[in-house]
Amino acid sequence: MKKIILGVFLSILLFTRVDAKVLVVPVEGEINSAKANFVSESIKNLTSEDTAIFKIDTYGGAIISAEQIKNSIMNCEAKTISVVDNKAESAGVLLTIASSEVYMVEGSTIGSAEPIPNTEKTLSYWRSVLEDTASRRGRNKDVIVSMADSDIAIENVIEKGKLLNLNAQKSKDLGISDETYKNFEQFLLDKNIDKYETARMSVGMKFLDVISSQSISSLLLIIGMAACVVELFMPGFGVGGVVSIMAFGLFFAGNIFAGNASWYAMAIFVLGIVLVFIEIMMPGFGIAGISGIVSLVLGVIFAMGSLEVAVKSLSLAIIVTIGIGMFMVKKGMKTNLFNSLRLNNSLSSEEGFLSVDTAKLNVGDICITKTVLKPTGFIEYMGTKYEAISVDGYIDKDVEVEVSKVEKSKIYVRRTI
Repeated sequence: MKKIILGVFLSILLFTRVDAKVLVVPVEGEINSAKANFVSESIKNLTSEDTAIFKIDTYGGAIISAEQIKNSIMNCEAKTISVVDNKAESAGVLLTIASSEVYMVEGSTIGSAEPIPNTEKTLSYWRSVLEDTASRRGRNKDVIVSMADSDIAIENVIEKGKLLNLNAQKSKDLGISDETYKNFEQFLLDKNIDKYETARMSVGMKFLDVISSQSISSLLLIIGMAACVVELFMPGFGVGGVVSIMAFGLFFAGNIFAGNASWYAMAIFVLGIVLVFIEIMMPGFGIAGISGIVSLVLGVIFAMGSLEVAVKSLSLAIIVTIGIGMFMVKKGMKTNLFNSLRLNNSLSSEEGFLSVDTAKLNVGDICITKTVLKPTGFIEYMGTKYEAISVDGYIDKDVEVEVSKVEKSKIYVRRTI
């Protein structure tokens, strides 16, 4: 009886076959941390019986993320195939040659992989990664490197001073790709693949992918600054302030997730906001204001990871912000910030106001604030009102203050001890 049971069990094992899995992983759009996580999660459970097909259509992206995807592909147990369906530019070159087989669709291109910023250090590192990957996959490393380094010249292929970019046919001729197909469907047909699964990004991953992209990051920066200006022209704290906070929050979250920056960039930006606020509360324009503006700019630059990209994005944001501000001023709108720093009403002796030129105030005189000082406002001394500036920043109404200095047309006061 035992022999019969054992025989049945062995028969089940011998004749039971688990179908091999074919997984199509779309690698489209900008290469960032979201894409790297998506690829890694999609293929981590594949076995040596399975096949992973990477359908590539990208202009490139972050080198760090591209290398993470390359490592995921090369460490994958399954058979790996790259199919360039339109373009594999810049960092996309590395993803393409990471697979054991490479195919291209007619009309697609591969190349133009110069790093940004193109410093000697960055280029040297990028070249070594491309060379190593090409060598391990049996591709022509000189051709691959000439896509990233314009100093490389290959006879009858590319002259010095230009970056190599190949169409599908030229790529096949130079051994970078193995075959060319009319479209992706023809590739599947030729490989007898009629059943396959397509990897899909989760909603959360899609959201991170969107806010991590360079173009959306620049747009969020513009929205954040523009909404901040709108808020300054509106009474109280409203929609402009909420939109500005959300835009800047997404801006930093996206760049941090994309690997462009760490939390210190956001910390520097927040420090800049605090310093600017301190400057608003203090008289004059001094070190706090200058340091705040510098911190805000540095926070944005550090967040975007590239000085060139940051300068372009910040310049565009400033232009748009100034334009919105000028438009609102022309429409007769006044910002509460500027109103709090200056007096708008005309002052007359009939209303009990006197200029400092006619005042009889001395250092040490005790006065009462008649309005909030933030830092400019009004004080009263012996029934007469004067314009004054607080050296202690914000002071509430009906608070006892002491004259600390009288300088030409300005009265400086501080809280009494």
